[in-house]
Order: sequence, then structure tokens, then C-alpha cells
Amino acid sequence: MLEGFIDEIARQVGQDPYQFRRSLLQHERARRQLAVLDLVAAKSGWGKASPGHSLGIAAFEGFGSFIGTVVDISMKDKAVTIHKVVTAIDCGVAIHPDNIQAQLEGGMVYGLALCCVARSRWRTAQ
Repeated sequence: MLEGFIDEIARQVGQDPYQFRRSLLQHERARRQLAVLDLVAAKSGWGKASPGHSLGIAAFEGFGSFIGTVVDISMKDKAVTIHKVVTAIDCGVAIHPDNIQAQLEGGMVYGLALCCVARSRWRTAQ
């Protein structure tokens, strides 16, 4: 929710979503988050989307780790195709790197499933 809202604000003020996020992270406490954001932007080729593709970017902090992700998608006939996902994390000292990779991959699959195929069903209380 927060990352989508940040995109809406960036659009409203006429700024690139990546650059807008960078402008919010210009303080010492955000140094690690800014580094992760810059890394995913660089590794994903932010700003150089292939024709017909769109890039989305997100950066957040969770449980003392700083995570950033860029997703490259296209749409045709209301069907979304995910072409590439670039994710980076600064979790400090990595005691079990395989577990960190598994957590990132699992979170990525869960998030993409919610966006692309999962449905929420709500029932009105009677």
C-alpha cells in the first residue's frame, strides 16, 4: 500500500518514482535503504524499459533489513507478463545466506501471486 501511494505522489508532482524515493532518503538514517534502492535501479536498468514494458520499483525496511525490488512487466489483452524481477537486500551480517535467499524468493512469489492471480473474497457481515 505505502509503495503504491508513493508512486501516486511521485506521479502527482511529475517526478520519476525512483528519483522521488531517492529524494525522501536523503538523511543519515536512510543510508542503507538508499544504497539498496540505487543498486536495484542500476541492476534493473531503471529508466530503460523495453518497448511495451513497464518498470515498477519499491523499497522498504522490514525486521532490520532494507529491501528493494524492481519488476519488469508487460500487458497484452489484460494479461500481465512478468519478464524480470530484481531484488536486493541489506540485512547486515548474513549468518545463513541460503535462508535469506529463500525468504526473498518466497516473499517475491507470494507478492507476485497476490498481484497477479490470487483473489480476496469479502463477505458482508449480516
